[in-house]
Order: sequence, then C-alpha cells, then structure tokens
Amino acid sequence: VAQRVGQRQQVARRGGRPTLIGILASQFFPPMVFFVPFYIILQRVGLLNSWGDLTVRGQLGSSGGALAFTGNVHSIEILSGGRLLGNVDLGGGDSHLDLADGSIFDGVLSGGAGTDSIRFGQTGAILLDGARILGFEQVSADQAASVALRNSFNLSSMEIAGDLSIQQGARLATTELILGGALDIQGGFAGSIRGNGANAILLAAGDAANPVNFADVSQVGQLRMASGYAQISGKAGFTSIEMQGGRIV
Repeated sequence: VAQRVGQRQQVARRGGRPTLIGILASQFFPPMVFFVPFYIILQRVGLLNSWGDLTVRGQLGSSGGALAFTGNVHSIEILSGGRLLGNVDLGGGDSHLDLADGSIFDGVLSGGAGTDSIRFGQTGAILLDGARILGFEQVSADQAASVALRNSFNLSSMEIAGDLSIQQGARLATTELILGGALDIQGGFAGSIRGNGANAILLAAGDAANPVNFADVSQVGQLRMASGYAQISGKAGFTSIEMQGGRIV
C-alpha cells in the first residue's frame, strides 16, 4: 500500500503518453507495483514501454527523498502547478526534462548517462545551481528574463533568451552559448558565443593563470571590460570594445 499525500494517486493515459495526476509520494512499502504503463518499487520508477514519456500534473517525489528512473526515459514534463522534489536520477539513455512556467523543482537533478537536456520555461528571473543540476549536456531557458549561474556547469550547449550572469565563484564551460541578452561575467567562462547582434558582454573576471577564454564570438555588439584577464583563441568580432581595465590577449 502506498502512503497517500493530500489527494488520491491516479495513473492515466492521455494523448498516447502516461500522465501522472495528483501526488505520487516516494515512500512505499515493498513490494509496491503500479501497472500500466509504469511501475514503482520502493523509490525506483521503471517505464515499462518503449516511449518512456511522463507528464506530471501534481507532485512527483518527496522533499529530501530519492527517485531513480530505470529504462529509457525519453521525456519528463512538469506542467504548471506540478512539483518535482528530491534527488532525481534520470538514469540511462538520452533524456529530456521540461519544467514549465509555474512548476516547482526542489532538490538535485542528475541526467545520468547519455546526452541529456533540460529546459526551464520560467518567464521571470531564475537562478541555476551547478551543484543541483548534474550530468546534463544541454541547458536552455528560452523564456526567462534573466538567468544567474552559481557553481560550475560543463555543457555542450546553453541557450538563454534574456540576460545571463555568471556569478563570482561560478564557471560556465560550453561548446556554444546562444544568447538573447547581455552576458555579465564575474566568474569563469570558456567557450563560443553567438548573440543576436545587439548583445553586450560585461567582463570583470579572470587572471593570467585562469583567464576568461573566448573561442569564437559572433553577432555580439559590445565588449565592456572593467577588469580581469581574457584570451581569444578563435575569431571574435565586436561593434565596439570599451576597456576601463584588465587585459585581452
């Protein structure tokens, strides 16, 4: 028997994919099995079908708990009002997690093996913590007004619709950063940047031992450097460069 929280747990099929309605608590007495189309034993969720897609309208997981997926998890969508809680491991395969505007995540996310992506659909200002978002190769926030990064991210791509701030002590290493707004670098950065033609890069970080490393920079307007140390290893073009201090090599 599963422990129920707040409202009755239900499993339904809608639109060709499993839908989780209500609250799925992660405290279960073994053996606990949900049939059609997935099962839960203890704190593990195994998708019993080849598509491996899950939509959450209520709550999945519990605060401080652990939730591990097995099998090929292709896509998990947390809808507006939905909650994803605890330490969540998406397991093997190429997985995608979509957090809609109005959804809540509180815990640690691990993408697991494969090429994994996560999309943040929030429209306001959001803070992304590299200590709580682990093992993902692609990160996007295509609706956010501004995004701040804490701790370290090592990615193949990041796409930000608005402004991006790399805080002091944080570091972003990415093959490509696709940027819609300004980039404020107060921590570490390494990678290529593609802007929209009107972006500004504000730079106040780096030293000779740990420089800010620009590979290719394209479609970026201004570079404004207050202090620090940066190097350009590829091709970079700016409409204007303003240096109040620091060094570029």
